[in-house]
Amino acid sequence: MSIFYYDKRQLYFLTIANVFLLVTVVLLSNVITNSLWWCSIVSVICLLSVSASAFVTLLPQKLASISEIGIKIDHNELLKWEDIKTAEKIKPSRFSKRMIIVFKLKENVTYPLSFMQKLCTNSPYGAFSIPLYAMTKEDKERIEQEIEKYVKIS
Repeated sequence: MSIFYYDKRQLYFLTIANVFLLVTVVLLSNVITNSLWWCSIVSVICLLSVSASAFVTLLPQKLASISEIGIKIDHNELLKWEDIKTAEKIKPSRFSKRMIIVFKLKENVTYPLSFMQKLCTNSPYGAFSIPLYAMTKEDKERIEQEIEKYVKIS
């Protein structure tokens, strides 16, 4: 079994950005309004965001695990190789350099979807996709080689 993780450097940047946002929002909300209620709500939301990004930065987050049976993306159900019709490497928009591998399922194949997968079903990413931009260069190459053993990426 091969396991792939999100690139910590990108998560570290997210944490720094969230800390900056927290400080900025707290300072601005104190200057703009004297309402303690408003400042408290905004501060708590920003603090939760900083906490979440710090959590994923400090603890390795699994992006995908690949076995002979299938691929498990994040914390979702195991997607069996036999249920995949195609795998496509796409850019989600013309203006983006980010690359994503999107898995299309065969007809009449269904999986229980997480809340996030349900949201992404009608997006360019689809319910089953791997964000290559969120990985190190070495892991990008390795995961593509692993997937190619089971499904051709077009």
